Amino acid sequence: MKYSPDGGVVTLCAAEACGWVRVEVADTGIGISAEDRPHIFDRFFRTDAARGLDIPGVGLGLSFTRMVAERHGGRLEVESEPGTGSVFSLVLPTAGPS
Repeated sequence: MKYSPDGGVVTLCAAEACGWVRVEVADTGIGISAEDRPHIFDRFFRTDAARGLDIPGVGLGLSFTRMVAERHGGRLEVESEPGTGSVFSLVLPTAGPS
């Protein structure tokens, strides 16, 4: 929400299929450039656009989220274009039968 302008939209959806759960968070925010996308999961990385907006943060949230996803056998993905927003997808395996 902090990268979406006033009146912007943030949506959340989740689905389960074939042993996987996918949770997607989409926004209508500032988006992420192609050159920045490979680095957004690096600890302490903040794009120039994010720094210029004077939005608080230290660049750890995506790094921690990706680490947790991978430790649980999943992954964190992003699709984004500047000016159109971003879609982050957290994909995790479902729990097997007990």
